[in-house]
Amino acid sequence: MYLKHLVQISSTGIDQLATQGIVYFDHLYDPVKASFIFEEVLAAAPDIAAANYGMGKIYQYYENDPVNAALYYKRAIDTEPGHKEALQCYAILVEAKNPELAKELYKAALSFDPENPEVHFHFAILLKNFFRQELETAREHYVKAVSINQQFERDYLQVLFKL
Repeated sequence: MYLKHLVQISSTGIDQLATQGIVYFDHLYDPVKASFIFEEVLAAAPDIAAANYGMGKIYQYYENDPVNAALYYKRAIDTEPGHKEALQCYAILVEAKNPELAKELYKAALSFDPENPEVHFHFAILLKNFFRQELETAREHYVKAVSINQQFERDYLQVLFKL
């Protein structure tokens, strides 16, 4: 396998390959090619957070397999605790079955990326749906999401909080 040799030569090269897999999945809409890249990267270097995160997305959105998606997201987070995308995707994945875990994951994601409107928005929804005693905090996160990105206000203001 040529990737094992690449890992010995350059960890940057393998990280770039994992990033290429993300591009294939997110922007070129080619989950088969992305999956191949992630599998090759992980066979050569199983501790690459981006590849674990990418496999999580493959399992969540392409394979419809939340169990394996959660495993890969957790590996990405274990490898790189500040992997904000893995934290967010893992939180979204588990929020219905484990809202307490999702709450901690959203908090962690915001600690690494406090200006991420999507995390504020999803955190607001979680608090509204599962932690009714924290509606004011939910509202604050929603307002923060809107202050960062006006799209959230136009699309969801009436639906969520009827302000």
